[in-house]
Amino acid sequence: MVSFRISRAGLLKKTVSLLSKLPEPDVIVIATFNFLPGQGMSLLASSNDGRVLGAIRIDIKSFNRFFCDRPCSLAVDINHLCTFLNYAGDEHSLHMVTSDSENLYFFHIEDSEGKILLGRSMALNYKVNEMHRDFDQMPNQYVVKFSIPTLVFLNILDEFDHSQAETLTAVVTKEKVEITNGFHEHEYYHEAIFGVVIEGFKEGDHGSYVAKFNWKHLTSLAGTSICKTRGTVWIYPSNGDGSPPVLMCPIGPNAIEGKIIQERSMALNYEVNEVHRDFDQTPHEYVVKVAIPTLDFTKIIRLFANFEFDTIWITVTNKKVTFTYGCHKVVLYNVEQNKLIVEGVKEDDHGSYVAKFSWTHLRSLDDAIRMTRSVWIYPSNGNGSPSVLKCPIDPNPIGTVMYYFLSQDD
Repeated sequence: MVSFRISRAGLLKKTVSLLSKLPEPDVIVIATFNFLPGQGMSLLASSNDGRVLGAIRIDIKSFNRFFCDRPCSLAVDINHLCTFLNYAGDEHSLHMVTSDSENLYFFHIEDSEGKILLGRSMALNYKVNEMHRDFDQMPNQYVVKFSIPTLVFLNILDEFDHSQAETLTAVVTKEKVEITNGFHEHEYYHEAIFGVVIEGFKEGDHGSYVAKFNWKHLTSLAGTSICKTRGTVWIYPSNGDGSPPVLMCPIGPNAIEGKIIQERSMALNYEVNEVHRDFDQTPHEYVVKVAIPTLDFTKIIRLFANFEFDTIWITVTNKKVTFTYGCHKVVLYNVEQNKLIVEGVKEDDHGSYVAKFSWTHLRSLDDAIRMTRSVWIYPSNGNGSPSVLKCPIDPNPIGTVMYYFLSQDD
């Protein structure tokens, strides 16, 4: 993930504008941002045939805030970037943040008080070689919008995930929303039990509006911005005039930089009828802990959701983590591609450590778990200490940013 804020947006605007004027007419210029942890950013201008035209470097000291957890590069058509930066004055700040998958990134121009004046998605097209597209139409120019609870929307994405569909389509009428990927379909009525709210239709309007999204783009947002929303996803269907549909994910007040939702783990006793116990044993007193990527953890939990057992067992060894729910098992091996972090089990330790949780209690944590990137589990030491599940909110420099998302048709 990369995030930065720089106060001299006007200076950056002038620099980018100069780079854009270097080539001869009709040459498309690609602006590539190269980020290095602890060093800062360079901006390279190159033609679409690969010729380097110019470059600038911005040292980390020039940023008000700079976060980069690994080297990465992000590219955009420089004309799109110039169009956006033209809105920035010398007194304004520029804020940029990427999604974890690095195929979506977002720019925001802010005034001196941090108020967002203009937001723009510089989204990578899902076909890697195509040019990136940005989005000019603001939400208040849309006729219709509807909201759907985040958990409901994530469950739809999870259910649809097993098909080979390339798009997700939402058809909105005054009475209901139909969401389909060509293989599966869900239908929700306005203000029904699922909490869908439809706005913008006038009296006597019996037409429909369509929002169509690229599946790969949409699922890339599921584990990053969508799961961090304040409980609702907003979708703006196309007006039918060529405007692309938009998906907006307002970040809730808990998703503030450095804030932890659960400073202390409320460890749940595994017997449902017992009182939930507040947990005072500090984590460093535990021998073993394991971090599991949130998307993997929630997929496993949803896989078990169709069965009815009281307890879920999580067994940790130096080679794997095994989830057991009744007669059903899922094994995650401690290898690099699974992105597990197992700490405390020595290489020659062939024993196992067990975390045991009430299924009912675990499911009650769905909202907290979805706000994280990793779920940390501390198995019992075997001395009567309860197992602990912690859901920390990772440092999130996004604040109350609204995410913009492009359709697949742009």
